Amino acid sequence: RCFMTIKVIASDMDGTFLDDKGSYDKERFSQILDAMAARDMHFVVASGNSMSRLKPMLAETFDRLHFVAENGGQVVSYGKLLCQEFMASNDVENLLSYFNYDLLDRPTIFNGAQGSYMLKGSRVNFAEMITEEEQKALEAAIQRLNGLEDLDDDFIKITMLLSPEEANRVSQAFNRDFDGNLVAVPSGFGAIDFIQKGMHKAWGLKQLLKHWGLSESNVMAFGDGDNDLELLQMAGRSYAMENASPAILQVADQIAPHHKDQGVLTVLEDYLGLI
Repeated sequence: RCFMTIKVIASDMDGTFLDDKGSYDKERFSQILDAMAARDMHFVVASGNSMSRLKPMLAETFDRLHFVAENGGQVVSYGKLLCQEFMASNDVENLLSYFNYDLLDRPTIFNGAQGSYMLKGSRVNFAEMITEEEQKALEAAIQRLNGLEDLDDDFIKITMLLSPEEANRVSQAFNRDFDGNLVAVPSGFGAIDFIQKGMHKAWGLKQLLKHWGLSESNVMAFGDGDNDLELLQMAGRSYAMENASPAILQVADQIAPHHKDQGVLTVLEDYLGLI
């Protein structure tokens, strides 16, 4: 296909765009963004993460990017909030009662409109996922609450941090037994995102496409985890990372080199004729 068709590059972050240290080559990325700007193309960061984690990660190029954050729950374009979708308060209440209001042993981050919250005394270890500076920034951004009754916000996403085995077990049980409009999506490294049914990265990206008057065939997408499934299914051209889950390897058109070798950058440099 020629340049005419691809106008939007959408990429997941962890396990896709970011290498095994949670980093990326800023110089190469900046050159890619220059080449894309010259062709009137958009780069969309499509992530399960919150904006408070994505913004410092991409600080240098933040103003040149678009974001589908919180697995589609929040859409930001050139630093401006385009739309966000909140969970119904009774769904949040039902989720708490499903876990017997006992979240101390299951570290849980509530991502709301006003900020992120966590119970005092729950311990978090993000060791595998992020750099130490990022961990400090993330810890600093989370407000600690004395009890669940202090939660007072509208929530976009709720994330539980467990071991990978436990995460799979808990999300399967939740999706089987929970009687509300929420679904549990494991997002890697033992994290589970609880989000609204029908809310996913593809939904968020569609809001941006509408905004730009573009269609799904104009999209090239990259992903590695099950929360990238709808995104890759909708994209005109889709790449699974070499390290992707079996389900993702199955739906993608092509395979990109491993995330630890920065496969997204390599594919884009090749596509844009920079190599």
